[in-house]
Amino acid sequence: NVTFSPTAAGARTGSLTVNAGGNSNTVTLSGTGTAPGPVLNANPGSLTFPGTVVGNTAASQSVTITNTGTTTATVSGVAASGDFSETNNCSSLAVNASCTATVTFKPTTSGTRTGTLTVTSNANNSPTSVGLSGSGIGSTTNLALNQPTTASGSQSGFPPSNAVDGNTSTYWES
Repeated sequence: NVTFSPTAAGARTGSLTVNAGGNSNTVTLSGTGTAPGPVLNANPGSLTFPGTVVGNTAASQSVTITNTGTTTATVSGVAASGDFSETNNCSSLAVNASCTATVTFKPTTSGTRTGTLTVTSNANNSPTSVGLSGSGIGSTTNLALNQPTTASGSQSGFPPSNAVDGNTSTYWES
């Protein structure tokens, strides 16, 4: 039996050599030491919300926060920045226990919107962060821009793709 008892955090390597009957066999050993204490991990590590009309709220998405450390974690705060908000049931997490942060997206303007879900705790790796992104659709957002087009007919020089090319000088004729 081989026992792994690291004295520091991080990757550790070693070898085990067995000599028997004049033969020597060596086996490479490796492991990862974890510092004593709580360690929080978030899954997934990022959230992407679909295009959402400015002022409306997209369907919520969840992040699971798990304590993979060696002692209980105390969560002191969970916050979302930007056009994102959150609710959570995180407080004290025993070893291997989880909690959930539910994130919503309500864009305040059109275009790409970003933010961060931040979990603050007594964990060795605090704060734990999750990247957030979404797209706000405003009244001037062209939903048809560069989308696929088909038509039962068209005039030469006026293909259906002109209808969605974003150029107000071109058009489609049937």
